[in-house]
Amino acid sequence: MSVDLALYPLDTLKTRLQTNQIRALSSGKWYAGVSCCLLMSVPSSAVFFYTYETCKPNMHVALAAVVGESIAGLVRTPLEIVKQRMQAEIKGIRYNNIQIMRGYGAMLGRDVPFALIQYPLFEYLHERRKLPPAISGAIAGVTAACLTHPLDVVKTRIMVDDGIVLWTWRVLWDDVYKGKGSILVSGLRERVLMIGVGGFVYFGAYGAAKSMLASLSNQYLFIN
Repeated sequence: MSVDLALYPLDTLKTRLQTNQIRALSSGKWYAGVSCCLLMSVPSSAVFFYTYETCKPNMHVALAAVVGESIAGLVRTPLEIVKQRMQAEIKGIRYNNIQIMRGYGAMLGRDVPFALIQYPLFEYLHERRKLPPAISGAIAGVTAACLTHPLDVVKTRIMVDDGIVLWTWRVLWDDVYKGKGSILVSGLRERVLMIGVGGFVYFGAYGAAKSMLASLSNQYLFIN
């Protein structure tokens, strides 16, 4: 959670770059919507890793990651919509079930391909190449972030444009057709930095927690 808080201004800058709202921000507005981020950080991560670890023994790691992201997205989406609209300074935030459904679809459109890249790559680097969890997580996260970034732009635009999916795709297509293809990589540096640092911390903590639980389990079995 402390990492989310420290890196949050980068997330705000990414959102504003992706929505073409680049102007000076007061210090308070760099943290617009941060309460939503903090509220969803722990529950969504807990739901994902519990689902991921539960499914992994019975299915391919990529599929386990997809199932985990699909369920965690149900927790994450409502607050993510509010957070991004506050970051983009959307006035009079409207919030309804249709928008949540469209936001959830946009979230899965980004997170499923991301998970299909990140978690198999993490397991390969950690289990096969024997890299530390923190290093494996950072490399896997940065790789997945670079390859899926255009989908992150689409997700952001859908969430801040009242969830109007066809309109969002039309606006983006018009930008690309007019030679503004750079819109699809807007905010890439900020996202790569966030996910690289976040992956290093999260997977490092994840690996440490697994090792500690395994050690405690072995001690319990030895005693009994």
